[in-house]
Amino acid sequence: MFKTLRARFIFYTAIYTLLLVFILYAVQRFGAPNLYVRSVLESERSLAEEVVLNITDDPTFNELARLNTRTASEITLYDANGQIIFGEGTSLIPLDVVRSFQELTWHRFTRNQDQTVLELFYVSDNLIIRLKSPFAPIISNLNFLDRLFITMGLIAVFIAIPLSYFFAQSFTKPVVKIKKLAQDFSDLRFETDLHLNRSDELKALETSLKSMAIKLKNTLNDLQSELAKEKALDQIQKDFVARVSHELKTPLAIIKNSVETLFESVSESLPMDLKTMIDEEIDHMVALSHDLIDLSQLESGRFTIQKRLTSMNQLTEEVLKPFQLKNVIVKDDAPLEVEVDPKRIRQVFQNLIQNSVFYHTPKSSIEITLDGTLKTWSITNQTDQDIKVDQLFKPFYKGEEKSPGSGLGLAIVKSILIAHGATIEVTQASSKITFEIQFDAD
Repeated sequence: MFKTLRARFIFYTAIYTLLLVFILYAVQRFGAPNLYVRSVLESERSLAEEVVLNITDDPTFNELARLNTRTASEITLYDANGQIIFGEGTSLIPLDVVRSFQELTWHRFTRNQDQTVLELFYVSDNLIIRLKSPFAPIISNLNFLDRLFITMGLIAVFIAIPLSYFFAQSFTKPVVKIKKLAQDFSDLRFETDLHLNRSDELKALETSLKSMAIKLKNTLNDLQSELAKEKALDQIQKDFVARVSHELKTPLAIIKNSVETLFESVSESLPMDLKTMIDEEIDHMVALSHDLIDLSQLESGRFTIQKRLTSMNQLTEEVLKPFQLKNVIVKDDAPLEVEVDPKRIRQVFQNLIQNSVFYHTPKSSIEITLDGTLKTWSITNQTDQDIKVDQLFKPFYKGEEKSPGSGLGLAIVKSILIAHGATIEVTQASSKITFEIQFDAD
């Protein structure tokens, strides 16, 4: 409803002012007449008690006559039968006499020549005292008071609105500055100074924010310095791995060719397992160097992909052929076609299938599911090995020491998929482990 504190403050100030005027009006409209009548009656009762004292002190009524001339009330005394003893007028009717002795003190309003008269009856020692005085009821002035309160309400509102505006301005202006300061903090800018010329809580808040800004700035500088060092060390490590990988690639190829030539040129027959062992170790080092090169390129951002629309169903079949597996179940009811780099996704599928083949329990099946609607590719196998799912995509992690490969395969898989805008998740339920790729994840 209100977009600013200033508007809210002005609105509520005007409402509270009108409410106060309304309460005052209700008091004067409904409470003031009763209070006024009560006050007049208390004054008349006090006068009646004074009349009783005068009668006791002066039975000749001389003091009472002087008192009658000094007061605005007309004093009249009656005996127990309602006959006049002092004052002017007529005798009381029996009904008034009976009521007087029953209630001892009572009053009534009568009209006399367009004038309201208050009559107070007071009984003391078988004497009835009547005090009769003109009564100007407050109700006759209510119309004037109504107009007065309406005028006062309008004046109060017109005065309250500008006053509330200036007061709200003095309150909300520093709040707006504090809001801007908080925005600067969120943007990591800590140089803003509020310059509040105040001595209240807002000034204390400004002081606290300044102290916090200094601490945050120093902390940020320390973090940036540490981050720069970490980045430098990480870059040195990546450059070293990439350089070593490239430097190893050519010598390993030369060594492999030289070993093959050596075996061919030696006249004596050498054990074939020796040649096989040398070939396997050299192939392992060549594969490791290739993996290191791929990983360093992926992490450094120099890795490029060339996307084209590719059938994941056909690519899966092509990847499975060299494995010649009989216990693989492929579920591909709907075609799955995605814009990818076929060469790199082939590398992903080969790695995941090879891992499933190595880790799955004997005589159990491997399930590959392709969903063209959800654009997902998943592979599930049963395993009896202890696999730490949260560690799978970390470089050099191998479930068991005897596991083949360098432990870089899944790290490369995840990096390739990230480069394609895809994601991979691993779930393990009982003895089953599932890798699911979500294409077009972004």
